[in-house]
Amino acid sequence: MFNDYAHLAASSWPRSLAFNVHIVCFTMTEKTYYESAKGQRVSRARAIKEVESHGGYVQDFLAELGTKESYDAQSVLRWLGY
Repeated sequence: MFNDYAHLAASSWPRSLAFNVHIVCFTMTEKTYYESAKGQRVSRARAIKEVESHGGYVQDFLAELGTKESYDAQSVLRWLGY
């Protein structure tokens, strides 16, 4: 159903409006990056790597989420601002 609307938009509406309709259809049918992390765990090393790559302070991360062997992936993403 959503793809039918996106196809209609692409064929008959101005390009910018067709693009916006396609994005709306995509976001309604696909999981977000945050949602896809539900129930997943990441190692401490991976979490620290993500914090550093996002310009965060590892000391702040560890102070807030604790020093653990692994972390809930959504908790890490929330801490990063996702």
